[in-house]
Amino acid sequence: MTYGGTGSASPNYDVYLRGTDGSPPVRLGTGAGLALSPDGRWVASLLFGPPPEIVLLPTGPGEPRRIRQHGFSAFVTVDFHPDGRRLVLVAYKPGEAPGVFVLDMEGDAAPRALSPPGYDFSALSPDGSWVAARSTDGKWWLIPVDEGEKRVVSGVLNGEWVVGWSADALAIYVCRLERVTKVYRVHLDDGARALWKEVTPLDPVGAQTAWLHVAPEANAYVLYSRRLLSELYLVEGLK
Repeated sequence: MTYGGTGSASPNYDVYLRGTDGSPPVRLGTGAGLALSPDGRWVASLLFGPPPEIVLLPTGPGEPRRIRQHGFSAFVTVDFHPDGRRLVLVAYKPGEAPGVFVLDMEGDAAPRALSPPGYDFSALSPDGSWVAARSTDGKWWLIPVDEGEKRVVSGVLNGEWVVGWSADALAIYVCRLERVTKVYRVHLDDGARALWKEVTPLDPVGAQTAWLHVAPEANAYVLYSRRLLSELYLVEGLK
């Protein structure tokens, strides 16, 4: 899944779905693709607005579904809950710092805040029980989606990002986004760290790792990198 594809004429970008078999990408609609539903039937797409909106684009037959905006002024991350009826998101309310919310896609009920304002990124566990969220002071927290108390995650170093969960939800994958990115598996019970993999773009010249995601089974990962190339000139004889 990607957005802003070559030749896109939409000011809100375009969302495409592409298989891993080498088949050509299929345009699904307008927006920035944020998440694929667990059953593979929907893509959550962000229309930047104003006001910003989340639209569910079908990957097969069907019509797009607009999610009620509920007065949010911006969206940061969006995840489908495994129950198929909720979204877990980081979003801004007007005049507030971002926070973590859970939103029922089917009804008109107001979003339920999972955190106070001051959390700018989140990653939902595969079983939908926990959100790993970063507070604006750089700490990572485990926040329950339904019941329980939030707690600080030990074993995550300053400047690292959570880029995946283990399938059993007992560990997370973390890294700093660097040209050679070292990804660590951190156990949530005691904070123990172990190097999982070093990831490097195929062509490292001018490459900058922008994002990385590890699959829950740890048998695959997705790397998004940018290339910034420049030329160096030597000028002689200047006076």
